[in-house]
Amino acid sequence: MTYLGGNRKRLAQFDAHIRLLSNIAVYRTRAIAHVSATLIQLQQMSADLEELRERVAAPSLLSEVQVIPLEQHIDSISRGIERLSTGRTLSKDREKE
Repeated sequence: MTYLGGNRKRLAQFDAHIRLLSNIAVYRTRAIAHVSATLIQLQQMSADLEELRERVAAPSLLSEVQVIPLEQHIDSISRGIERLSTGRTLSKDREKE
């Protein structure tokens, strides 16, 4: 039948399947890159949250040893929150890409 073109429809289906599989490979590669970038950002945010937690807990641990001004605590916490917000914004921007 190949000589007369009788299976042309079937061959076209095979071509469509090949294109579909090629697209899946591209989407898979993009998904892996996206998941990897997200994982790195989540690890960074986790580290930032841990640092923020330590900063918040530090005053109660050091209260007997030294007095740290309230403004310094607020500034430290504000910087931590700012870093987290920046990370979140970058994450959303990458999601849109």
